[in-house]
Amino acid sequence: MAGHSAVHGDRFSLVPGARSSKGRGAKQYYPISPPEKERYNSKRDVVNLDDLPLRTQDHFWETIQRLESATTLAQRRNIVLDTGISRLTMCAASPAFLHHHFPLDPFHLFYENCMVHIWIYG
Repeated sequence: MAGHSAVHGDRFSLVPGARSSKGRGAKQYYPISPPEKERYNSKRDVVNLDDLPLRTQDHFWETIQRLESATTLAQRRNIVLDTGISRLTMCAASPAFLHHHFPLDPFHLFYENCMVHIWIYG
């Protein structure tokens, strides 16, 4: 995952990022309601919790296919920034991989921010 530098950097949803300011090095997070919408996040809508845009297994594999088909570094960079997915991870390469049941990268283990998703979708 590209993390907080990507438009859709949240591992479980496609909620677009919202900035904490316009300054250099401003943090980007993925809130339901963007902070200071008029000032920093005018293009970012409030997310409807009844229609939360979740990442899917298909979205993950389509993105991997797009990354592998990219012919330039610029194309690849744009795909990473747009989707938040930077490469095929080792755990995802396993036939046992199911998107919402395993973390997408080895640095976000089961109890670090994702246990609730395993509980809900498990």
